[in-house]
Parts: sequence; C-alpha cells; structure tokens
Amino acid sequence: MTSESVCIESSDVTISVDESASRTWRRPFLKWAGGKYSMLPDLYQIIPAGMRLIEPFVGGGSVFLNSDKHACFLLADVNTDLINLYQMLAVVPDTVIRHARVMFDRLNDAESYMALREEFNAQVMDGPERAAAFLFLNRHCFNGLIRYNRNNQFNVGWGKYSSPYFPEEEIRAFTRMAHNCVFMAAGFRRTLALAECCVTAHQRGARVVIGNSTAPRVIDLYSQHGFEIRYISARRSISSKVSTRETAKDLVAIL
Repeated sequence: MTSESVCIESSDVTISVDESASRTWRRPFLKWAGGKYSMLPDLYQIIPAGMRLIEPFVGGGSVFLNSDKHACFLLADVNTDLINLYQMLAVVPDTVIRHARVMFDRLNDAESYMALREEFNAQVMDGPERAAAFLFLNRHCFNGLIRYNRNNQFNVGWGKYSSPYFPEEEIRAFTRMAHNCVFMAAGFRRTLALAECCVTAHQRGARVVIGNSTAPRVIDLYSQHGFEIRYISARRSISSKVSTRETAKDLVAIL
C-alpha cells in the first residue's frame, strides 16, 4: 500500500472551482505509478496557500510542479535514484540533459537498453550520468514502472517504444522551480517518525493532506484520528493495455 501526503505551513484560503478547472497543468517529466496528475483539479481545491509545501512521498512531483501557492518546497522520497535525479537537475541541469539526450538518441533498442541497465546497476556512474540513466530507464522501460530486486538492482524490461518522447520542456520547467526546493532521500521509517510532527504542525495552523487507497481499514484509521475523508477520481496507468486502464476512486484525508 502506498500513500502520499503533503503538509502546508499556512492558514486556509478559498480557491474557486473555476480557477482550478480553467488552468493548464504542468506534466511531470517522469512516468510514475500512483502519480497525482489526473487528480490535480480536485487537489488544487483542497491544498491551501502557504509559505512551504512538504511532500514526504514526492514521486513524479505532479503536486509541487503545479503549486503556485507556495514559496518553497521540502520534497522527500525513499528512492535515492529519484532524489539524485532531482538534485542533479537542480545544480547541473545542462549536464544531465546532455547525457540523457545522447542516451535517447542512441540506445533505443533491447540490447542497448539492457547494457545501460547493467551499467546502472553496477553503480559505476557519477551523479549527473546516473541521473540521466535513471531518466532514460524511466522513459524506455515497460510502462515507466520503477522496480528493484532484493539486491537493489533496477529490473524492469525494455518497453519496446518506437520513439520515446524526450521531455526537455518539462525538465526545464522543473529546473525553474528546483532552486526553491530541498530534496531528501528518506525511507518510510523516517517518514513515519514525522507523523507526530504533522499533528504538531496542524496544531499551529498547517493543513495535512494524505492520499491513499479506499481500503476499509485505511478509511477507518484516518477517521479514528480525526481526518476529514474525501474521494477523488484517479486514472490508473500501469496496465499493459491502454484499453484496460480504468479510473478509480482514491481517498484524500484532510487534517
């Protein structure tokens, strides 16, 4: 089970439905299971303005990339390759883009993909090159699935795409926001330890927003701890066939 939460250090504001419905949403440059892009019009209504947005499960970054309500961001994820990519784009974006462009132009076949994956898993690349390789793997692997084996090796196969899109425009949009971000690699145990901090932050006026599945046990847990429960439609994108990708309801718990 996965969840995504944000904490906003602010007082509440009211956002009109028309404002959310009419705006254009920035797409993340990564494919990401559980991404919140399809939920943004609804989430925009829930997340208030404030000084800082905190995301302990940032993933593909759809929420923070579309936040024009916050001055700075604290963004964490357990995936160290993801955080390395974000950090490298924050400090040496042109170097990462240059490495990635070469990979996109030259390596879109099964043999080249597997060779790069093997090199990636050998942990021999420096920060910018590894960041570019992670981007390449994400855009060329099957359905953009990010998965590691017990030895912490990336093990998703080639996606067989004829001409994968190189998201330079989306990357540049990310880098324009990155100077206002702090990126942290943090596992779930460290994140769970912050639960008490969420309560403390709420007591001083922050709003806590958590996204999760609609499993009955999950609903009961959040309800018992005083969260307001709402439901938002979310598109599923992992199925191997586009025709079988369905829209499902996700839970949004608000404190």
